[in-house]
Amino acid sequence: MRVAIYARVSTHDQDEQLQIPRLESYCARMEYQVSSVYTDEASGRDANRPGWKALLSDARRGEFEAIIVTKLDRIMRSLTQLLDILRDFEMRHISIITLDQGIIDMSSANSRLQISIIAMVAEWEREIISERTKEALKAKKEKGIVLGRPVAKLPIHTIALMRVAGNSWSAISLELRIPRSTLKNYRTEIEEECIKVAESLYKKCPACGSFLSYIPDMNYWTCTNCNYLEGRQ
Repeated sequence: MRVAIYARVSTHDQDEQLQIPRLESYCARMEYQVSSVYTDEASGRDANRPGWKALLSDARRGEFEAIIVTKLDRIMRSLTQLLDILRDFEMRHISIITLDQGIIDMSSANSRLQISIIAMVAEWEREIISERTKEALKAKKEKGIVLGRPVAKLPIHTIALMRVAGNSWSAISLELRIPRSTLKNYRTEIEEECIKVAESLYKKCPACGSFLSYIPDMNYWTCTNCNYLEGRQ
């Protein structure tokens, strides 16, 4: 029998490749001929998944006789959408085989009831996960925890050097690949650093008269001639 393998995960933290060896091993044991392998990294409610759309297109052309998945919810988590898909496959004489739930049969009332229960449980689990995620995010916001990815450290000193050298904000944004909106948000810090940079260009060592060098990470000036330090905190 010619079959199609389908694997889906919802997030970047999961790996659809973990499902594929199980599916291929099952097909080998059953001596099924694998026509194609389709994968997606998307929500089970998204009917426009690239891999899934390709599978449907091949199904209409009769490329395979069955679809192999690990669980029924890999196909679709919405009960209504799932039942519509199963009916369509039944009309096309395409079977659905799940490793964890067996062969999906839509021919009897009892089978349709069982499938509906499985799909309803999957939909309920998705909604519970969604509710818990929202509650966790709300709790973090109330505690003042900043959500989202950590903001990369802005090279304030480099930006200040470029500003003192006469570069425009647009030029700095282009050169360092930093959005102008981000530069604008840090404008006060950048301008303060510009003052320090400008002062360092002309600041002289009171001990020997040589020009001092500004060390931004330590927030002090140093003389390379006599090792004089100033402004260290």
